[in-house]
Amino acid sequence: MLNPLGDNFGNFECNYIIDKNLITGLALVDNPELFLPELKKDAFWDQKKITPLHTFETAQESVSSMNGTASNVNFVKKSDVISMVPHKSKLITMSQEEQVCL
Repeated sequence: MLNPLGDNFGNFECNYIIDKNLITGLALVDNPELFLPELKKDAFWDQKKITPLHTFETAQESVSSMNGTASNVNFVKKSDVISMVPHKSKLITMSQEEQVCL
């Protein structure tokens, strides 16, 4: 990965890259022509649409996938429990049933 979102060394958004890679990876394994290993049930097994999860704090932030700067880094205070939730932009596209599963 050589600066996928700009020329500056710090030009990348970790959540955007992780989300894109997760969605791409899940799409690859859904292709029936490819060899697939034995399936094992996970937390997303019964969901038809997968929504990447974020911490509660980062889910409230606005998404700008091409915002290539690390100058607005927010350091998280140490916490024993981290709640993972879909980003606020994904919640509006999720049904009530999908939201209850969280």
